[in-house]
Amino acid sequence: MWIPMIRVRCLFQNQMTPPILAVVDSGSPYCLFKTDVAEFLHIDLSKTPTSSIGGVIGGPTESLYFHRLRLQIENNWTFEVMGGFMKKLSVPAIMGRNGFFDKFQITFDHSMKPHEFEIKKIN
Repeated sequence: MWIPMIRVRCLFQNQMTPPILAVVDSGSPYCLFKTDVAEFLHIDLSKTPTSSIGGVIGGPTESLYFHRLRLQIENNWTFEVMGGFMKKLSVPAIMGRNGFFDKFQITFDHSMKPHEFEIKKIN
């Protein structure tokens, strides 16, 4: 099954992650990252706003820790998001509606082989 993915770098203070493959997911309400990303960037999640989330993990809900950071998408655009961090995320990152889809127009084309998608920044 085809899953749309993009390369993302997370930036916080003077730190930047290596490129991370992130799933482009219009069903996710947030931009989500594994807690490994926060550890790499030295973000202290013990002092951040928390919530819980289900659906993107197997089993019951899990704690979600929010922190503001900058994202660099495919070396083209850099912007700020309130990212959610969680331990049991099944992929390294997910680009969701709040923070990604509200800043970019995403077009999926399943008629092409292989499937394609296009990203345009909303001005």
